[in-house]
Amino acid sequence: MIEFAPGQNGTLTWNTTQAIDRRPILVYVFDGHTPTGENFDYSRLLEQEILKDKDVVKVADDFVCEKLCVKESDFLQPVKGREPVQEWLAANMKEPAQRKAKLLVLDANGELLRTFDAKELKNAKPALVVRELKKAKKTNEEHVAAAAGPQKR
Repeated sequence: MIEFAPGQNGTLTWNTTQAIDRRPILVYVFDGHTPTGENFDYSRLLEQEILKDKDVVKVADDFVCEKLCVKESDFLQPVKGREPVQEWLAANMKEPAQRKAKLLVLDANGELLRTFDAKELKNAKPALVVRELKKAKKTNEEHVAAAAGPQKR
């Protein structure tokens, strides 16, 4: 039997050096140091049932995917090109007590579009995540277009 270790999901392309540019951002915060409890259960559900789903993987390909461990010393360390993620984390998870395992979606500017809690993921499974990622992609496109201003035709 293979032991589960949070943060080891390899189905998505996490923490690349690709520019965020105008793409939405899928952020997964996990606790890789505590092998029991709420954070562990959330990560196991997310990694073993949601993030391995082929439809989730396909839709997530249009996102910049960032994965961070809550206990790492560099959790809030600035990373060039990842400013929208770092700014959201600094505003919402600055204190260690605020850091919980979660999956969330930000637009290209770091505005929260969606967060997923364990109860809804247990009940809805991957179909919910696929649907919500598609919605988030569309919302992000609208935000990017609005920020760019009216286009001449």
